[in-house]
Amino acid sequence: MGFFTTDGIPAIAAERIIRWFGREPGAPEVLRVFGSGDHRMQVTPELVADFQNLAKRFDALMPELAQPLVALTRLARCAERYGTRRRFLNQCASNPQLLRCSRFFATGAPMAPSF
Repeated sequence: MGFFTTDGIPAIAAERIIRWFGREPGAPEVLRVFGSGDHRMQVTPELVADFQNLAKRFDALMPELAQPLVALTRLARCAERYGTRRRFLNQCASNPQLLRCSRFFATGAPMAPSF
């Protein structure tokens, strides 16, 4: 929970952030906002557990993205409109295709409408 509630970055989180984003400046903050929303949201143990469940998929997903930080930033904005953050994270974890669609968010390319 420390990663979401303090400015510090625990060693295990730092290793993963570097693996997913390299040494991009601002990566920890983008990940925090994606996982927990802005600073107005309450961070609960359940939210952290839901994020950890989703993060298990990041090792496979992040290399597929040309701009992973841009994708997470855009997905975080989408999450704000989706409903509760926990519901959004759970939906992403149970439906990996939603995260794979983030490639479109990262490039800004229009998605084909589905009828």
